[in-house]
Amino acid sequence: MNEEALKELQKSVTETIKSMFNDDLKPHVEKLLQEKMKELGLDKPIEVKTVQLTSEEKQVQKQEEIKQFFNVMVKNYKREKLSDEEQKSLHDWSQKALTVASDSAAGYLVPEQFADDVYRIAEEFGYARKMGIPFTLTTTNATVPAESSSVTVYWNGELVAATASQPGLAGVKLHAENLTGLVIMSNQFLRDASPKTQAYITKIFAEAMAGEEDNQAFNGTGTPFVGILQDTGTTVVAMDSTKTAFTDISVNNLLDLNASVKSSILPRAGYWMHRTVWNVVKKITENSQHIQTFATPIVIQNSHGGRAPLQAVGYFDNYPVYLSDKMPATSATAVSTPFVFFGSLEDGLMFATREGLIVEMSSEATVSGVNLFEQGASAMKLTEAVSINVLLPLCFAVLKTAAS
Repeated sequence: MNEEALKELQKSVTETIKSMFNDDLKPHVEKLLQEKMKELGLDKPIEVKTVQLTSEEKQVQKQEEIKQFFNVMVKNYKREKLSDEEQKSLHDWSQKALTVASDSAAGYLVPEQFADDVYRIAEEFGYARKMGIPFTLTTTNATVPAESSSVTVYWNGELVAATASQPGLAGVKLHAENLTGLVIMSNQFLRDASPKTQAYITKIFAEAMAGEEDNQAFNGTGTPFVGILQDTGTTVVAMDSTKTAFTDISVNNLLDLNASVKSSILPRAGYWMHRTVWNVVKKITENSQHIQTFATPIVIQNSHGGRAPLQAVGYFDNYPVYLSDKMPATSATAVSTPFVFFGSLEDGLMFATREGLIVEMSSEATVSGVNLFEQGASAMKLTEAVSINVLLPLCFAVLKTAAS
């Protein structure tokens, strides 16, 4: 038998075996497999049970994750030996930080639960974060459109060509700047990371960051942001000649403010001032009568005002009055100085954030005269990246003292 004939024979045998398996053996094999699966109880659908954690269990889990984070941070910065699991966690936090941090920030991304708590509390103390237009930055820089002029509308006669118009759009450039908080705490305090410890750390950072965010939103001069009181595009209401002090504020001044913004924002508008200025307003008299005691009072004191963060302390001309210690106090009085504004943060102020809080720690440096190594302490530095911009200046009217 030659080689060619041998190949044909092999091919024929192979095809015959395949045909026999497909036609005769395959059903028998499948039947045997089904019987064996039934015998082992594998013929029934698998029931997948999802365990739902209670709110209390979720809170405990969150606290444990945060506690682990701070424990690993302290051990790492003190150069203590880390377990394989701790090293993996440290690496993950570092890699995540690289994906969200701006160019000059480095460190470790705090657990999402801790960041959420910081932001939640910051919203309780910061007007800009709470009321500003929210925007999430995926990079350090972005440009958002802001309407600079409206669509022109008109009546045109029959068979008269329409005149084209379009809204004017101006680009507002957002640039995320790093806001950093620094605090010194004992290593034992950090290692503990009990719910009370976590709440304390969260609160001190959140309050401090919210305060500085409001300071930039209201008073910023360009380093790094321009605030409402300093923005050149807002409407300025100047006090009458010789009225050069904050204490010269009048009812007419405040009325002129709310008459100087677009009517469309009035449902969301209010007054912002320092508590010492509000105290002056409440003492204003007309015809020897306090304005609070008028038959139809122009000033109404909120019975719960000041007892809850960001709550209106009262009303002037039926518009809410909000107090902030970041607004100029009467002690800062000077000529040609803005100190009160009226408007809507919801319509005119952009508050942009990059996701993630970055933490850095040191246990060997000397901070504010404290030798951390000698004191058994660590310095914790928390950094966020935010951009605060007056998006629509015409949503605000600013009261300024007279030049002379």
